[in-house]
Amino acid sequence: MKNGLFTIFIVLLMALTITTNNFTQISQAENDKHGIYDVRYSADGKRLAVVIESGILIFNTQTDDKPEVFTEDVGRPWRVAFSQDGKTLISVNSIGTIQMRDSKTKEHLRTLNNFPPQGTHYVTLSPVGRTIAYTNDDRTVSLWDAKTEQLLQTFKGHSNFVRCIAYSRDGKQLATGSYDRTVRLWHVSTGKRHQILSGHSDAAESIAFSPDGKYILSGDMRNTIRLWETKTGKLVRTFSDINSEDTFMGGVSNVAFSPDGKLIAGAGGFSSHLWDAKTGEHLQVLSGPRTSYSGHGGPWVLFSPDPDDRIVASACMGVIQLWNVDTGKLVRTFSTDH
Repeated sequence: MKNGLFTIFIVLLMALTITTNNFTQISQAENDKHGIYDVRYSADGKRLAVVIESGILIFNTQTDDKPEVFTEDVGRPWRVAFSQDGKTLISVNSIGTIQMRDSKTKEHLRTLNNFPPQGTHYVTLSPVGRTIAYTNDDRTVSLWDAKTEQLLQTFKGHSNFVRCIAYSRDGKQLATGSYDRTVRLWHVSTGKRHQILSGHSDAAESIAFSPDGKYILSGDMRNTIRLWETKTGKLVRTFSDINSEDTFMGGVSNVAFSPDGKLIAGAGGFSSHLWDAKTGEHLQVLSGPRTSYSGHGGPWVLFSPDPDDRIVASACMGVIQLWNVDTGKLVRTFSTDH
């Protein structure tokens, strides 16, 4: 009898293990299928590059056409950026190789191999497309010439890993945010630091310069966005949804300024928020509460660079939505199930 019960127990345990493993594999597959690793507008606002597990999708923001698909030769894509003229698409993959391709024809232009393989690195292209800023495992950021692949500068000073990087619009300043809870501002030409912005209670997860370069936004993992003066390092204002009962932003994975600098956006968890940059007034939530399926927000939010569009894009779980910032109404929806 005991042997029979033991046999039944073993069979049930094996069945449970198999079921659990299958569920885990399915869940992982769904996460991979719907994961969005990066979203970037072209400078004219007419195209949107979306990085998913299988490649890079380029959507026409003016139509409902199916996206163009770019795939990596090796590894999987991780970060992406357009050149200022929109002609070049730059991407870094999971083994550290940077690809530069014609954004319309997909023609391969150049491969940069001077980068250590690491799937969590961040890369950004300067506004004029001349330099590439790239995070390293040694808590530094390296600056490279996009054409010659020559190392130009190394930005040192963070005491923990660098989580995010951003150029000012004129390309003269670089901002870096780190797990050490600080944001640092650097002169691109010299590599020298000119400000340390301290005050976050957790890792600086996202940063963005205002269009005129006078201000910088930084979002952290504790639900807070801070607005700073770049020249003085003075904290101007703090934004948060922590006291709101019907929204949930969570760690701020993405921040952005509107093209005219009058609005700011923050995304995290399941919501995207808009504020008045001057007064700090909370204006809109671009999704329902966390338990709602009527919309969605983060982890990505960004404004169309075209000021006439009055559009902000939010992306999460395989869906990208374009919203009118004046009315809060949904304009267009894209899916990564291409």
